[in-house]
Amino acid sequence: MVTFLKLNENGLRGYLPAEITSLPNLQQLYLSSNSIRGTIPTSIGNLQKLRSLHISENLFEGTIPRQIGFCTQVRFLDLSDNNLEGTLPKELFWKSMELTILDASRNRRLGGTIPSSLSSLSTEIATTSSTKMLPAAALHRESRNPNKDTQKIAGVGGEDDEEFPMVVQPQERPNNYNGYQQRNQYQSNPDKLLELHLSGCDFSGTIPSDIMGRKLTNLVKLDLSNNRLEGTIPSNIFVGVGGVRGAMEELAVLNLSINQLIGSIPDTLYQYTTKLRHLNVGNNFLMGSISSSLGRLTNLEIGVFYMNYFTGILPDTGLSSLTKLETLHFTYNNIHGTMPKEICELRTSSSLTILSSDCEKGLSNGDEMPALLSCQCCTTCLTGYKT
Repeated sequence: MVTFLKLNENGLRGYLPAEITSLPNLQQLYLSSNSIRGTIPTSIGNLQKLRSLHISENLFEGTIPRQIGFCTQVRFLDLSDNNLEGTLPKELFWKSMELTILDASRNRRLGGTIPSSLSSLSTEIATTSSTKMLPAAALHRESRNPNKDTQKIAGVGGEDDEEFPMVVQPQERPNNYNGYQQRNQYQSNPDKLLELHLSGCDFSGTIPSDIMGRKLTNLVKLDLSNNRLEGTIPSNIFVGVGGVRGAMEELAVLNLSINQLIGSIPDTLYQYTTKLRHLNVGNNFLMGSISSSLGRLTNLEIGVFYMNYFTGILPDTGLSSLTKLETLHFTYNNIHGTMPKEICELRTSSSLTILSSDCEKGLSNGDEMPALLSCQCCTTCLTGYKT
């Protein structure tokens, strides 16, 4: 009985055969760092006991098959560094899924918009027939017909007459059937996600103010860097429903760098993500001043604000609480004045070893100009003047 298959870095070539799903007890599949090409077979959904799927750093192409969502026990899904395209299938966020880590980074043709509310991800299940077909995650496998690879079934994921390699028994509607409860059981529920990595893809549009229905309460890492996201950072993205608690209060890593975001950093980020350790908003079009509320991030180790349009002076007070800070970048902005004493004191009293700002003289229209920011404690001085 095969439950574990590890073939990383084995120089494998060719295609992933659909016969891989003939291992019904397989729980962990590692195929990373090979040269496997072609599409991910839709029959992957037959691996009902699969818990970890790692196929990163290959040559897979095509769309992510929604049948992966039928592997409801999958917790770790690494699809990064391939040539996948299309969008994220909504089935990945079914309430029945155990998914905790999703990495689809560096698939340059994978994009669309970032999922917003639960309703936009929920799977519609028809309620007009007396005999109901539940999503495949709930279907009971009766038998496999060796003479017939597929049987047409209706109502899976809201699409009729779709072929799926599984023979199933229709589920009778119970007497106390409630259409809303039925839909709710299989609508999206991303609150189990711990890490979501979507960097280096082609996601566009704005960050929705109700991203994932503001249900990412256990999310620790969120990486949306190096995409084509635009608009502002919504102020209520970090606020839980009802405003009593944070929507991402466990968040430790937030990377929104290398996008086209505008506006200012919302104060709710500082208020509701106090466990944040890494914050990177560099290389955007953000404006406004750096708020003294930054000091509320008492666990912050790395803060990256470079290559934006921040203006004004840095706050004189409120930053002495950043005692865990190791790296702080303010370069290539329009911040002026003097580096606050509280930050300079962190250079000697804490672990702050890298501090950069626009503290070097520069040229503007051919004329030499003084440094935008005076800093006696910076480890790196650059010029913030745009040429």
